[in-house]
Amino acid sequence: MRRTIAPALLLTVAACGKPPTPPKCPEPKPFQFDLPDQTPEDVARAYVRAVSEAELDKAAALVDSRAVVFESGKDRGPWRDYRQNILSPTLNRYEEFEIWSGEATTIYGVDKSVAVVTLPIEYQVTYLKGGQQQSSGSVTFGVQLVEGEYKIMHLHWSALEVDLKAAGGK
Repeated sequence: MRRTIAPALLLTVAACGKPPTPPKCPEPKPFQFDLPDQTPEDVARAYVRAVSEAELDKAAALVDSRAVVFESGKDRGPWRDYRQNILSPTLNRYEEFEIWSGEATTIYGVDKSVAVVTLPIEYQVTYLKGGQQQSSGSVTFGVQLVEGEYKIMHLHWSALEVDLKAAGGK
């Protein structure tokens, strides 16, 4: 097999007598901020707990005003619209909403200013009009440091599809 050498490399070796050395990458800079006591996982779990208790003001305190929501692959838009038009009316149909979450998977960005947290969940809903629904899925949060606190910037709730009529819903 014949090997070819790039002409630019040959010119460099001919002119300088040795191949060029690659540039050195700068050393990473240390953190320029303090990390909050509340971890991204704490924020994710607090959000799930607040929603299961229909405490939407508590949930809102954990969400950045620019946050967007996706449910089972559907873009639900900004969180404030999702809260008003989808989440609140849905929770108003529930007599009880219990959520159990498993072990979280958290992946941090290089400087820990951003993280992705995924919580596997199982839940049971008891409807005001009777009937129950049980399902499982996961909730994935994109979390970012905002003014010294981790805030939810992106939320993706993925649940298994269920038959709401069989579960007593609309």
